[in-house]
Order: sequence, then structure tokens, then C-alpha cells
Amino acid sequence: MIRTVFAASAILLLAACAPDPGGMTAANVTPVAASSPLAHGIAVGSVVGGDSKDIRFSVDIANEDVKTAIQQSLWGSGLGATGDVRYVLAVQLNLNNVVNGTSATAQLSMHYTLIQSPSGRTVFETTIDSRADGDGLSARNQAEELAVRDNIAQLVARLEQWHP
Repeated sequence: MIRTVFAASAILLLAACAPDPGGMTAANVTPVAASSPLAHGIAVGSVVGGDSKDIRFSVDIANEDVKTAIQQSLWGSGLGATGDVRYVLAVQLNLNNVVNGTSATAQLSMHYTLIQSPSGRTVFETTIDSRADGDGLSARNQAEELAVRDNIAQLVARLEQWHP
């Protein structure tokens, strides 16, 4: 009985330390003014650059997870399309990780292109670089998520300042 309880406790402890299997969370953003020409008008289109299968690169970030985090952040800020899509955001990401024991640094560059719908005309383009550090058993995942969230928060801030 004691062995069973000890084994179960050890498994639960290890599970709590395991890296998150995926999923990004939205960035902390402030709502934009309802009068903004971008308010409730941006949908996220393609997100490319993650999901590297080449073991020489340490990219461990899923395009769909980044897309979901961007969508949630846009909705949270009031920029996300809730009906009529006036703009489509395309994203190209480039991630480099440096892992050293139980610490990691994620260096992320995301190129954003905002395309007016339905004309297809590019109306806004920017590249944002971010860097974040992580520590512990899930250092790489932690650093990647922090870099993505910081990058998206910077995007939302730039979109708030931009006027078409």
C-alpha cells in the first residue's frame, strides 16, 4: 500500500514538472478604441515558419498554436474580426533557440503582413523581434511562449498606433 501511494505521488510530481505538450496563450493586451478603423475587422490567415522537422533546428513551435494565440490576442484587444473581415493578417515566423542545460533563450522574429480584404492590397507590414528566457525542465517551451506572447503584444500595440 505504501509503495503504491509513493509510486503514485512520484508519477504526479513528475507529471507536474513535464513540459506543456502544446498550446499558446494570448498575450496581455489592452482593448483598442471602438472607433479604430481596425476594430473587429482582422482575421488571421496563414502562419508559417514553425513545425520544423529537421532535427538540426530546435524549432518546437506549432503554427496552429501561434495562430490561435494571435487570434485570441486580437479578439481580446477588440481587433479580431467578429463578422465582417476587412483585413487578413499573414505571419511568417523564424525562431532560434539556445538551450544550455536547464535554461533556454528563444529569439523570435515574426513578419506580419496585413492585407485588405477583398482587394488583396498590402496595407501594413512590419517585422517584430522578441527574445525571452526560460528556466527549469520546460525552459525551452517557457522561453518560446514568452517570446511569442511578447511579440504579439508588440504587434497589437503597433496596430493600435497605425491608421489606414
